[in-house]
Amino acid sequence: MLLKKINGFASEVDAGNTIDSREITPLIQEVAQAFKTDVLLIIDELGKNLEYAVHNQGAEDLYVLQQIAELPAVNQGNHVYILGVLHQAFTDYGERLASVQRNEWAKNQGWFEDIPFPYLPAQMMRLIGKAIEATPTKQFSSQISQPTQEWFNLLPDDIVSDTTPEIIESTYPLHPIAALVLPTLCTRYAQNDRSLFTFLTSAEPDSLPNFLEETTFNQGTFPTLKLARVYDYFIEAVAMGLASRPNLQRWVEIQGLISDAKHLDNDSLQVLKTIGTLNLVTTTGSMRATRKMW
Repeated sequence: MLLKKINGFASEVDAGNTIDSREITPLIQEVAQAFKTDVLLIIDELGKNLEYAVHNQGAEDLYVLQQIAELPAVNQGNHVYILGVLHQAFTDYGERLASVQRNEWAKNQGWFEDIPFPYLPAQMMRLIGKAIEATPTKQFSSQISQPTQEWFNLLPDDIVSDTTPEIIESTYPLHPIAALVLPTLCTRYAQNDRSLFTFLTSAEPDSLPNFLEETTFNQGTFPTLKLARVYDYFIEAVAMGLASRPNLQRWVEIQGLISDAKHLDNDSLQVLKTIGTLNLVTTTGSMRATRKMW
């Protein structure tokens, strides 16, 4: 009977119908009682539920989360645990809400414990290198060591303190600045490593594979995928998912300035897009847009 009910709910969801939220917590309790065990409820992409709650100005999804979190031990001390996977902090999803609503979000977050998994840029760059290592450009690896060392020496020490010339070399044909900025850009404005590896492996416009297809690599020349192209990719592939991001306003301002400058020549636009992308990452420190960084 219980399995039939679960399958019935699954069929309703597959058909695009909405389940009465009042049915959810009793069902979880029934599962715990029927199997006499703890229940671990894993909610992947929990942020989608939170985004929906923001866009629809409704608190029902949050109320359901709170109800589940408040479930007491059921039948012989069995407990219900929730593991939700988010791409940003819980309260960041409600950044655009009114202060009263944000306070309610904070109360709901109080029922949960944050387990952050901070990314390390050097680690992400190693992963970028692993993702690129099978490309045909690796035939030039012996020739790009010297240019890589020159790039490395020109970059401010605090930017390359956690990396090495070998790591930067492994990310070619990405320009070193593009390789350094990509992880942070994906974390703040996209879906972390998922968006990063989509950029590295997909056939979408302005992606790395797209760059490889349209670029001629000859011995003695080292074309690179620069930061301006990274900006173009994010505008096309990522911008639609920015609505709930706390840094949305900065993105909109920079995108507006670049759109207003479309009458400029291509070189000027490339510079403007590079400056804009660096400003999306930071406005302070050595990574900020300066003549030296360009």
